[in-house]
Amino acid sequence: MVIIKCEEEKLKKDFFPIIVDLWCGDKYDPKNDQHNKWLNHKIHVTFENFSIALCAYTEYKEPIGFIWYKHDTGMEGVSFSGKVAYIIQMGLFEKYQHQGIGTKLLDEACRKIKSGGGECLYTDTYANDNDQTIAFYVKRKFIPMAYHLGENGINDYGQIYYYKVIK
Repeated sequence: MVIIKCEEEKLKKDFFPIIVDLWCGDKYDPKNDQHNKWLNHKIHVTFENFSIALCAYTEYKEPIGFIWYKHDTGMEGVSFSGKVAYIIQMGLFEKYQHQGIGTKLLDEACRKIKSGGGECLYTDTYANDNDQTIAFYVKRKFIPMAYHLGENGINDYGQIYYYKVIK
């Protein structure tokens, strides 16, 4: 397996089905022009906002999965935002799940974030996500946090926010 930094077009070309599933679920209609414009625009503006996509491929260049995160290191001499990063999306094609690849992608992202001055990584999931998603983050030392949230760090929309100190 190899992990590389992907540009916008490569991420869309190789991982569009995963992105659709994560952002739209069964609501996406590929024949609906508005759906296509919205999704392509959302991907584009997310890339424009200091995001980085690390993509995993087999030795035969078959796409496996990706982690897409934001780490705005700020201007030189201004460190207001460079210490934190946010996972935008992370996904693997189903046949590659439960093989440690998600952990390798996360570890590589943490190494890159740390080398860029980052100290903390944030993400969120939904409480109604499968238990495996929640367990994935907890097992990798992400801590659920309460930030104007209800019981157990869950907000009114069912989101659970997590952070991890990068060491």
